[in-house]
Amino acid sequence: MPHLIRIGVTGSYGKTSAKHMLGTILARRYRTLITPKSYNTPMGVVRTINEQLRPKHRMFVCEMGARQVGDIREICDIVKPTYGILTSVGIAHLEAFRTTVLLKKSLKVPFVHLCNGKFARIQRYMAPVLGATLTFGFREFWVNGRDFMLNGSVIRLRALHNTNSNSNASAAAKEGALNTIERMRRYGFNFLITGNYNFRAGDMSYIDGLLDGCQESGMLMSFSLPHVSHFNWKLHEPDVAKRYTDMTRWLIRRVQNNPAVVMYAMNHNATGYHGDQNPLKLDGVYQPEPKDLD
Repeated sequence: MPHLIRIGVTGSYGKTSAKHMLGTILARRYRTLITPKSYNTPMGVVRTINEQLRPKHRMFVCEMGARQVGDIREICDIVKPTYGILTSVGIAHLEAFRTTVLLKKSLKVPFVHLCNGKFARIQRYMAPVLGATLTFGFREFWVNGRDFMLNGSVIRLRALHNTNSNSNASAAAKEGALNTIERMRRYGFNFLITGNYNFRAGDMSYIDGLLDGCQESGMLMSFSLPHVSHFNWKLHEPDVAKRYTDMTRWLIRRVQNNPAVVMYAMNHNATGYHGDQNPLKLDGVYQPEPKDLD
């Protein structure tokens, strides 16, 4: 069935839930078959294919489980997935795998296209086989009175304005972003505010390096949306407002599933200027330099 799109779902946990959610979404538009119950062994997958898969189906969502190294690869040989999803990698089935190293090895198969962004270390471990992988995930972040809350706990943010994305190529690359983040951490910063310029038509800052660096390192980010100066400060005009809105929506779609992004700023100037977090300047009165200094 050359028209059939085959999606494999694997991971230490969350496979069955992910399979059912994906199947429900796809079934709204396509003839979709999912492996029933917890049929995730080679025998269960073969039985599903033989008994239920028909030429009318356009989507096949297959849950892939493992009790020993090689199980998932065997299922991949049977299904030949078009796309793959890795939900998680954790402590599971150690009675068979004995160590998490063998567990990771069992999941190291060349078909993963979506990977839970929460597991940055696992992504690095599996990098040789992940290839062009999209990540997904989120952090729960909200404001409670005067406190910022991250995953249910109060977090104190010390922010720094960041220009890696609109600097030279070496700074905008992931390696350059990680270098900047490491230096920020040495000085106690745990949060950065992106400076996003170059939003003219056909001119766009490179943002992937910084996004990937923040996700891998755990650095939190406020993602700045297009700078209004590049729209001639005329958002009150309908055609300009539409261009701004279209670009903003596109950017949010690009970054919304990156767990490093916990807030947005319409204009990064609104989130602070150089020195605003200097304890000696918080009252707006202290001037560390003499006024008559040339």
